[in-house]
Amino acid sequence: MTPTKTIDSHPRTLAANPNALCLQRRSKLHRDLYEWLARAHRRAGNMLRRASGRARAHSSAVAALLVLGALPHTARADGTSAWDCFRRDGRFVNRVEIWWGHRPGDAAWACNQWTADCGGDCVASGNAANPNSCDVRQRMDGCSISFNDPSSNAYKEVFRDACNAHDACYHAPWDTISDFWAGFNKCNDNFWNDMNAKCGNVEWYNQFPCRVVASVWADAMNFDPGRTNFSDSFSRDQQWMSNNCSH
Repeated sequence: MTPTKTIDSHPRTLAANPNALCLQRRSKLHRDLYEWLARAHRRAGNMLRRASGRARAHSSAVAALLVLGALPHTARADGTSAWDCFRRDGRFVNRVEIWWGHRPGDAAWACNQWTADCGGDCVASGNAANPNSCDVRQRMDGCSISFNDPSSNAYKEVFRDACNAHDACYHAPWDTISDFWAGFNKCNDNFWNDMNAKCGNVEWYNQFPCRVVASVWADAMNFDPGRTNFSDSFSRDQQWMSNNCSH
């Protein structure tokens, strides 16, 4: 009968038997490796469960925001939305289309990056869900006010661009830029300056009568009863902007 070889774990025996010491160390290494793998597996499982929980919470939050309308989305099939760019003096300078974010801040960034006339200080006004409902260009109608004197009617074409800029200014987001009366007065000042600039471009012999008409129109905006009528018009345009546009 062949005797069975056993390994004595006593230190003196291990010291005298290097092979036994090596086998014991390998056995301990295997146990340590197994325990490390088991711990790693448990940690990985816990991480996956936490990540899954966060993903479910994020999905629920996104769904809730969509229901509440907090995440704007565009009605356009191509995923874009259009926004009007206004300088802080109320001047409309451009209309941009963006394909991300669809919020006023995103649109303002595009205005300032893509439109040199903004000078880096434009604000944006638009409607991501229905871009066509907030397009200031559709609100420009030139010099539409009827005048009794022939001279004023004759200069409607000369001042057409100034009148369109005035219309746009009345639709600027003044509650974001400044306030109601500051916006009203600034728009009228812009109009006066634009009319005088136009008068500087007509024939020299027509410049004086042109400036006379510009003064009459400016006085109509700044003194009653005209001032009240123009301020009512400004109020209606600001209400339209508030109802149709985000800014």
